[in-house]
Amino acid sequence: MAEELGTNAPEPQNTPKAETSKDEVYAAALAALAEDDSTDETPETSGKPLFPAPDEGDGAREALAALSSLPSIAVEEPAAGAAGDTVVSPAPLAASESSFAPGFEEPRRKGRAGIVAGVILVLALFVGAAYMGGVYYFEDRFLPGTTLDGHDVSLLTVEEAATFASDELEGYPTHVEGIGLDLDLSAAEGGLTIDTLGEAQAAHDQFDLWHWPLDIMESHALTTPHVTAVDETQLAHALEGPLADVNEGGIVPQNATTAFDEASLSFVVVPEVLGTTVDEAKVLERVKDALLALEPTVTLDDDCLARPTVLSDDEQLIEAVAAANALIAPVTLTHDGKEVDTITTETLMQWVTLDDDLNVSFDTSQLVAWARGPFSEAHDTIGTKRSYTREDGRKFTVEGGTYGWCVDGASLAEELAQRLESGSREPIEIPTLYEADVWVPLGQRDWGDTYIDLDLTEQHMRYYVDGKVVLESDVVTGKVSDGHPTPTGVYYINGNKATKQHLVGRDEDHDNKPDYENDVDWWMPFVNNMVAFHDAPWRSQFGGQIYYDNGSHGCVNLPPEVAKKLYELAPEGTVVVVHD
Repeated sequence: MAEELGTNAPEPQNTPKAETSKDEVYAAALAALAEDDSTDETPETSGKPLFPAPDEGDGAREALAALSSLPSIAVEEPAAGAAGDTVVSPAPLAASESSFAPGFEEPRRKGRAGIVAGVILVLALFVGAAYMGGVYYFEDRFLPGTTLDGHDVSLLTVEEAATFASDELEGYPTHVEGIGLDLDLSAAEGGLTIDTLGEAQAAHDQFDLWHWPLDIMESHALTTPHVTAVDETQLAHALEGPLADVNEGGIVPQNATTAFDEASLSFVVVPEVLGTTVDEAKVLERVKDALLALEPTVTLDDDCLARPTVLSDDEQLIEAVAAANALIAPVTLTHDGKEVDTITTETLMQWVTLDDDLNVSFDTSQLVAWARGPFSEAHDTIGTKRSYTREDGRKFTVEGGTYGWCVDGASLAEELAQRLESGSREPIEIPTLYEADVWVPLGQRDWGDTYIDLDLTEQHMRYYVDGKVVLESDVVTGKVSDGHPTPTGVYYINGNKATKQHLVGRDEDHDNKPDYENDVDWWMPFVNNMVAFHDAPWRSQFGGQIYYDNGSHGCVNLPPEVAKKLYELAPEGTVVVVHD
């Protein structure tokens, strides 16, 4: 069409010839565009750069520039009477109209923005794949330029990096010295293990994998605390022999304690003994700590020696001793308010116990046994041997009888226990079951100067009142020849004293009859109700040796008038001393 226009149309009047050459330029530009758009080459296959340099030629760009400089072309219908003539004049093209002749396909136009977007997408995918590949690669590997505890672990896996610590552990020795020990312990001997894989993993975990593109350009010096462990059983076994050698012959420490000191008669604190043996538990702990810290040398000092746990300045120990000494302070015993005896510290300390737990107590059972036993035996005079001087100056020793002191040991023990528990040290009045006139040491005269003295050898009775004889008489006592002597001892006229008594003897000759039957007016018994002073009206003589073959069955026969006076003078309770 363009050629037809160019061939048949007459040149416009007053138009330069060059105007016709613009059509050619226009056609050439369109052809260039069509050729450029129809190619399937990519920057990679064409060899041309995706973005040409500013000074490089681009046919399409130049064609577009030429088109933009041309005026628009409009085709007008020929006027009437001018058939076959075509007039071409510039006219704008409608936006919806094609600028190409029928039969020509409008060229495809590929947007530059799409190309750029595609390239960027490809590059983004490539970069993303490379980034994720790095994340995966360094998931269990160290970055380049990384050291772990001084070892180069660049690009090593965690497991490979862990071998450095394992190698160091195999050659790790610990030297133990001090307090008699001098030995080397290997890691295996000491039961030392290290979680090398855990340490390497912990070091690797310090990295943020998602930052690897930034971190890969830097150097990294990593350190991590060693995760160590010690098998205490194995370590104790390794130390057992050396510790036994050190302790052999050593002085074992002893705690401060308490004891009764005989010299001071008191409980005292016995000082502790420091000793020279080694405390195995302390040594084990110190060596274990050194192994855990991977220390090459362990120096043990006196702190690892076995030490007493209770020292002499222990407050509880001191208080316990004070409490025990309070219990053994002497206790005064009185009779009628007069001091007659003292319970000594030596005696009290036998009942007091200070146990290992520092509990102070006293044994009540031992206290009762003492009060009813040794103490009573030391003060009970009933039936004991007693020596005295009669008012006429003659000395006698008498044994037996029912008169004298008898301590109530049970009551004394109870009273003493209460005093000890309360901490009181007030004097204790000695409780008694039977009393005498005078509290005297054992073996002495414990009756006063009012008493009846019956001398079996003399066969004579004297009644003393305030040391003076108020009544005396010859008597006839028990028949010695047939085994009925009057018993010796210290007695007293008992409550069976009476008048008008009918006496019936035993049937010792087995004739089914009492050996005797007598009536008496004055009955003053002193041995139960069997032996008594009484009148004997059937006798005409008294004294001498009558008693030996013709004596009584044990009673003391008196002349009736003497018996009457004695009955009137001597009240119930009057002491009767019968001696040879």
